[in-house]
Amino acid sequence: MNLSSKKIADAVYIRLTAGEGFDMVIKDLEDFLNKNHLSQLKESILYFVDRKLKEENDKNTAKIKVSHDFDHGTVDKISSLIKKQDSHKVDVEVDESLIGGFSALYRGVNYELSIKRYLQDLREQLVK
Repeated sequence: MNLSSKKIADAVYIRLTAGEGFDMVIKDLEDFLNKNHLSQLKESILYFVDRKLKEENDKNTAKIKVSHDFDHGTVDKISSLIKKQDSHKVDVEVDESLIGGFSALYRGVNYELSIKRYLQDLREQLVK
């Protein structure tokens, strides 16, 4: 059997995201590694699992940049516009260079509704 750190990490990740308890999954991992004389892989396996969990968290986080402080109601409307799931996190950052409006990144889709973007598009049209 040809096992790599990444393959084992994928199996650990699947168990963790399926709702199995962290302590139980880690204990099972340690038992498996010890039984198969693979203890030297533990650190790299945990690294891969951590990286994959962070990537999934980033993918499920709506990153919204606003031109100025928006109230919670407005942020909720933006979240609704981009179809953010209620269980996903929202990071809001003020970016005054937007001039007005907002930009949002969620699940790989970029939403640009800012005056800065509008002016860039207008400039491109005038240059043509």
